[in-house]
Amino acid sequence: MLIKDLLQYNLPNRTLICCGLVGISVLSGCSSIQFRDGSILNRPDEASDKSEQTGSQKKPTKSPEQTQQGSPTSGSNGSQQAAQVRLSPDPYLGSSDFTGQRRQDQVQLLKRNLQLINSNKLDQAQQQLSNLPPELQNSAVHYQMGLIQNRRNKPNNALKAFQKAYKLNNKNVYALNQIGIIYRKNGYFDQSRAAYQQALKIWPHYLTAWYNLGVLEELYFGNNQAALSAYKRYLLYAQAQARTTQSPPKELRLVDAWVKDLERRTAR
Repeated sequence: MLIKDLLQYNLPNRTLICCGLVGISVLSGCSSIQFRDGSILNRPDEASDKSEQTGSQKKPTKSPEQTQQGSPTSGSNGSQQAAQVRLSPDPYLGSSDFTGQRRQDQVQLLKRNLQLINSNKLDQAQQQLSNLPPELQNSAVHYQMGLIQNRRNKPNNALKAFQKAYKLNNKNVYALNQIGIIYRKNGYFDQSRAAYQQALKIWPHYLTAWYNLGVLEELYFGNNQAALSAYKRYLLYAQAQARTTQSPPKELRLVDAWVKDLERRTAR
């Protein structure tokens, strides 16, 4: 699917196919994984698409007995591979949206606005964004508009805002991640996959997109090999991140267990 098609596609006006939009993130500084609220300010919004269910069918919990087999990305071998990885910097945070004194002032405003969104003071948050002069209505502003629309449970409005955010800055992988989540929650799995894949073309070391792509491939496409590949990429880059920050993502062990379980099942 071409990215121009992805950005032109709108949700039809009908009842949601999947569960309602819950817990969509708000650019918060963490890089976690379960439909979580993140933030473009410490790190642009990191809503991870950890969908634990497709309809009423939940992702199976992996028991300790199912996770004893080795994995190329676990143990000493995984540590050696991670030591060789040089993670690329976040391309969006290095873009023009965050450079210059005026932009820095705007970042502080957006951080304060994020607190309003997290406190569900949506009218006040939207008014703050609307009051910005046109020259400051950049990708980050439209991203927060999308977060507000998500909170209002208006997925079509949120989708349009995230599409606008990406059009204004094609390095905004966080907007693509949110687009992928909205498509997935409404049953448009091909479009969701395309959004995650486009984010990874822009930033190959974007952990959340690798995680979300793996979940999508496993639970919604039933493609265990593709899921395994995505999870392994997540593990490799998460381990590399842990070496430099001494703060591994909290989902690292969980994904490692999924990898081992998928390896066991695909080896049958």
